[in-house]
Amino acid sequence: MNGYNPFPTKIVDFYDVLGVGRYDSQDKIKKAYRTLAKTWHPDKNPDCKKEIEITFTLIKEAYEQLSDPSLRACFDQELNIYERKYGRIKPNKSYREKPKPAEPKPTPQFNPKPAAPEEKVSPVPQKPTAVTRKLHLTIEEIYHGTTKKLYITRTFLDGRQTKEIIEVLVAGGWEKSGRSITVKSAGDQLPGGKFQDIIFEIEPKPHEVFFLEGNDLVVQVNLSLLESLCGFRKPIPHLSGSVFYYDTDKCTANGFMDRIPGYGMPSLTKSSHFYDLLVCFRVNLPEKLTPEQISCLHSVF
Repeated sequence: MNGYNPFPTKIVDFYDVLGVGRYDSQDKIKKAYRTLAKTWHPDKNPDCKKEIEITFTLIKEAYEQLSDPSLRACFDQELNIYERKYGRIKPNKSYREKPKPAEPKPTPQFNPKPAAPEEKVSPVPQKPTAVTRKLHLTIEEIYHGTTKKLYITRTFLDGRQTKEIIEVLVAGGWEKSGRSITVKSAGDQLPGGKFQDIIFEIEPKPHEVFFLEGNDLVVQVNLSLLESLCGFRKPIPHLSGSVFYYDTDKCTANGFMDRIPGYGMPSLTKSSHFYDLLVCFRVNLPEKLTPEQISCLHSVF
């Protein structure tokens, strides 16, 4: 899923990409992917290969996200919260329609006396004084802080290149506006002898249990149908290494979210301040009920 961006204005519904339901089995997801992969494979559509590759890559990404149970659970969390904010995503059938070949380009008309083009001298591109790189960290590393050793390649004015290891110190904490760390003079050499700075933009890696929404930390808790109807007491893991218990004797709807103040990510700008933890509940419905179970439910409701 898809990462884990602390909330985009628009996300892609991978279930819609593959044309499957949100509670469909892994076998059905695999079958849908194989059908679409054959239809949209670039080798079978040479007339519009560039456009096809974009859709084919999206289909592969959707299958990779939904075929892995842990990544699928993370994506379900994001999709659920997104649709609570912005409404249900409209389906797009174009993924399942046969690709159309690109229109042929018109043949240019021959001009017996073409005008002589004006010669323009392109300016020599100047290297920026700083370059930006992505630094992917686990949510645990963002929470506690870490030191990363990174390999970089530096280019000098005389054309030489060297491979070096630099250490990037990351303090624990998060802000929804994002985080970046600047390592001075770690990049390529600039005219005059100075070196570029490297700006590392921190991005959270996908996690099996947690993800970030704005400043808040979100954890998904799976419930059985019985637990959702009759109440439960469940241990909730925490990034600090501790475990606390969530208990209720009330019915819990699928997608219900409870906010626990002060149990989320540490603030990067406010000393000793912690943001909130959002506990998101997902109800795992049984695929089929026995006649006895159905009769029992009818007698209750």
